[in-house]
Amino acid sequence: MKRVRIEFDKITDVPEVWLDGKKVSKGLATLKIDWNTNTVTLKPKAYKLEYFDKHSGVLKITGEANNNDSI
Repeated sequence: MKRVRIEFDKITDVPEVWLDGKKVSKGLATLKIDWNTNTVTLKPKAYKLEYFDKHSGVLKITGEANNNDSI
C-alpha cells in the first residue's frame, strides 16, 4: 500500500503530491481520484498517479483501487 498526500489551495493550482514521503508534483503528469463516502451503499474508491521520476526521467504510473468486494 502506498501513502499518498495531496495538497492544493485552489482547484486551478497544480497540486502538491507526495508518494511515500517523496514529492512528485514537479513531474506530475496525471492525478485521478474517485472517492465517495459509503453513507448509503458501499462505493468503490481508486486513485491513479502518473509522474516523471526526477532521477531517471521515466514516466511512472501507480495507483490502487478498491471495489469493496472484500468489505
